[in-house]
Amino acid sequence: MSLSPLEPVDQDTLVSRALARDPAAERELYDRHVDRIYRLVYRMVGDADRAAEYTQDTFVRGFERLGEFRGEAALGTWLTSIAISVVYNAQRKLKRIRSREQGLELAETLGREDPVANPLSTASGKLEIHCQTLTDMISQYGLTTIPPIAEYRRPVEGVEDTYADWDKKIKGDYPLQVCNPHSFRRSHSVFDNVSQLRKAFPNESWINTLDAKERGIQTGDTILITSRWGKVLRPAYVTERVMPGVVTLGEGAWVQMDETLGIDKAGATNSLCGTHLTGQGEEPWNTCNIQVEKWTGTPLEPDYLWPQRIPIKEA
Repeated sequence: MSLSPLEPVDQDTLVSRALARDPAAERELYDRHVDRIYRLVYRMVGDADRAAEYTQDTFVRGFERLGEFRGEAALGTWLTSIAISVVYNAQRKLKRIRSREQGLELAETLGREDPVANPLSTASGKLEIHCQTLTDMISQYGLTTIPPIAEYRRPVEGVEDTYADWDKKIKGDYPLQVCNPHSFRRSHSVFDNVSQLRKAFPNESWINTLDAKERGIQTGDTILITSRWGKVLRPAYVTERVMPGVVTLGEGAWVQMDETLGIDKAGATNSLCGTHLTGQGEEPWNTCNIQVEKWTGTPLEPDYLWPQRIPIKEA
């Protein structure tokens, strides 16, 4: 039987019903004690917002621990002890936070006024935007690193490497750069075997109209993308939405290697990039030089018509 909010009920009955998750009993207990608890908390903290917050915390904790109430004292007294504990712990935490903030503010002020006499706890004693520990670790791995003071660093297979002669601006064998945006049809490589997504979002390679015209390429043509490291086939999409000299190819495709031709028909970007140990600031699949040409062999069949690949099948 639910408790009527108008029915006068003694404390023990309310507690028993609240323990049985009777919402009317819980509400009655809250209404009976909330004003007194709030006044106590407000006197302790002197701030209405924090008093309201700590009061709510008191009742949350009180209802969570209601099974521990033994009735040896009035429920109001028991809730008062919880409220005092809540306030004490919250104020202590707030004090630590404020002390830390004040310490940081003081250190920052002193550091600005006299950085030599008031060094910070960093290796240099100054405010650092470069982590030498991380740099040392990356360097030990054999990966590329970047300096703490910004400067232009020629990337591996960057735009300079698309030229046979950079000074005279003579293009080389791999005059284009490929970048690898996320594809709408998959999450990295996940879902790439779903036929419906393959049909909705073809894994096309986008190429600028100027570069396409120079190579006799139109939207829908099968193109051969060649790097120093590998080859892939993909349908072309001619657009002004990529700049001249740049080709896009969505990352995450599952390799579909034609072993006879040595060409990946799926357009997996890892088929194009070499074994560059890049690290900070660059990745090899976004610094890769390529050449694009119209494919003269059998055009690619749309990959949503390919047999679905299922890595693990039920026995």
